Amino acid sequence: MAALSRQTAYWFSVVLYTILLAGVLLYLRFPAEKFRLFVQNVVEDRLPEISCSIGAIGVSWPPALEFRELRLAGTQGKGGIVFVDPRLTVAPVWSSLSSAVAITSAAYGGNHRLLVGVSDDDSNVDLRLIEIKALNLAEFESFGRKLDRRITGFLDAQGTAVVAREGLGLLRLEADVAISDGEMALKRPILELDTLMLETGSASVTVNGQVVAISEGKVENQSISAAFAGRVTLAEPLLAGTINLEGTITPRPTLFQQNRQLKVIVSRMQKRYDTEALPFVVGGTVGRPTFVFER
Repeated sequence: MAALSRQTAYWFSVVLYTILLAGVLLYLRFPAEKFRLFVQNVVEDRLPEISCSIGAIGVSWPPALEFRELRLAGTQGKGGIVFVDPRLTVAPVWSSLSSAVAITSAAYGGNHRLLVGVSDDDSNVDLRLIEIKALNLAEFESFGRKLDRRITGFLDAQGTAVVAREGLGLLRLEADVAISDGEMALKRPILELDTLMLETGSASVTVNGQVVAISEGKVENQSISAAFAGRVTLAEPLLAGTINLEGTITPRPTLFQQNRQLKVIVSRMQKRYDTEALPFVVGGTVGRPTFVFER
């Protein structure tokens, strides 16, 4: 996760560095193929572990720089696609010409926007707006690989972030996140469910350094209703990160339709805790999480 945030920050720095030069060169009819290769080389110089491929670069109206068929892939034994975007555009923000650009993206079937600027003291890069709409997680294969499990659904998010200009580390992020029409494979069954259906899910997320704080987490589907909160401490690799979550699961009648024995077990647990909402704790690591029913 930390590496991913550094790659993202580097990419923003590359865009900020090239947009002005690109506009001038393309306006002066600089050979498009040479410029495309130049930008690819700049990206790869800034990201030694990344191979960059760009189908074409152009200028659109209103004034914007377009990167078509942008593809970033891992190198040096870290193969696989990291990021793919059929059309990423970078445009000036007329109210802040000297300090901000607007980025739009169609990555993974969605429609996303970023407003990127520089802090007043010139020490940080501010992501003043992060808006992700309908990102198809099934297409975002590198995300599933980092989590070492299959996850599908459509992701929406809105928030802000701050990235250090020196070192380009993620300093802070605040976002409201939602997922719909998805599912996630579980490492171990929960209430005899091997897959968590994500008909709807949401949470508020705050990242400070390596700590991800999660609040107001909710998951709803035909079988259960769950609420959760806590934190995840990031590590490299991501699977080594530690989990500390607490919450409750409320089973729904659909869960027991073909499993009467499970209903008996759950009824005993509800009687023990004197509530229909069963308390649980998630610990362990991202790669090997633990789950127990307890207060």
